[in-house]
Amino acid sequence: MDAELIDHRALIIDVDAHAEPAHDWLDAYPKIREALPPMLPIGDPQFETGVASSRMFAWFIASDLLRHRPVGNRLSAKELNTPFIDLIYDTNRPAGLGYDGADQHVTLDAPKRVKWLDDNGIAVQNLISGTAYGMARFVENPALSMDVIEAANSWMIDHVGDHINRLKPVTTLRFDDMDRAIAELTRMRTAGSRSFLVSGEPVGDIPPYHEDFDRLWAAAVDLGMMPMLHVGMGPAQFHAGWGNTKDPGIAKRIATGISYQAAVTMLNGLVFGGVFDRHPNLTFLISEFGIEWLPFTIRNMDGRGAPASPFLGDYTLSLSPAEYLQRNVRVSPLPAPHQSPKAILQEFSSMAVFSSDYPHYEANGPTPVAYYDEHFQGFDPTLKASFMGNNINECFARMGDPLVGC
Repeated sequence: MDAELIDHRALIIDVDAHAEPAHDWLDAYPKIREALPPMLPIGDPQFETGVASSRMFAWFIASDLLRHRPVGNRLSAKELNTPFIDLIYDTNRPAGLGYDGADQHVTLDAPKRVKWLDDNGIAVQNLISGTAYGMARFVENPALSMDVIEAANSWMIDHVGDHINRLKPVTTLRFDDMDRAIAELTRMRTAGSRSFLVSGEPVGDIPPYHEDFDRLWAAAVDLGMMPMLHVGMGPAQFHAGWGNTKDPGIAKRIATGISYQAAVTMLNGLVFGGVFDRHPNLTFLISEFGIEWLPFTIRNMDGRGAPASPFLGDYTLSLSPAEYLQRNVRVSPLPAPHQSPKAILQEFSSMAVFSSDYPHYEANGPTPVAYYDEHFQGFDPTLKASFMGNNINECFARMGDPLVGC
């Protein structure tokens, strides 16, 4: 049944959706649970470890802005929280809040999710765990962080079970120990994962364009695994003074105002650092940062790579920045009017790819494919097909193993 659906729906691949381990998932890993601190983040305890909560989510929204301020001189998670955030984490929330099925921390139910895929005509879906990437970001001890991340990866794979050809847990990693990271990447590829999260920040003093990362990028291509920068792993950088406010609304709006900063910085590093020159079959996926910033970034990078900018030094790479970006980068918008991929597809046809963000509240309801069917009325059907699945599937095929048959 699943194989028939994949063949029939080969053009629809959802690169960014969400599912989480159950709230008591750490009970299956008692040694790890006992080793973890009861509250995170270390030094500024704001929310219970391993338990999704409104306080955790509220703190996360503004953490990029506030993390560089002294602990006693910044807004707390309690101050940043709102009645709406409380409601979306309330298991007894009223019907009609958001859209039917919306859940910021939905526990993975593989058969139920596959039915949702069938109802929407989606062949394959990536599943990102905020629980896992939260442990990657906020457990400071690298070895302990990897212990809990690997446990979360295993929980997701185990609970996808026989639906692994439809549901693909996105592997969460840390890169403090590259040997361990590549071993986990390999293990998860064998289990059926096809993508992995990367951090939008250097590891210690090592940026992702450094030669120390080449082992990871080479392994990714060899394994047919696609690196993904997701907004949850892409913190923006702010001067601490921007967080000098007692108004939580100002803090959250400033904190979310340049979420794409991490994506732009990453692309500059990967292109100008020669990563795509050294690894031509690598594809880098960027999700949930919007897409409206992309045309400017392409033109800006191309201008700084041209011979007309000699004050920046010689540009010696074999392709232009725009050529690398179109070959090696894919970006997924949310299904929302302010993130329309139409203009991108018309100018840079290979770069935009479909994602639902299901079942998060910032997504556009339970029928994202129908949303795009309407959105693309009268649009070039070839470009629509590229967006809905071809663009991303061709990247997996370039690494030797497409997600669905070509």
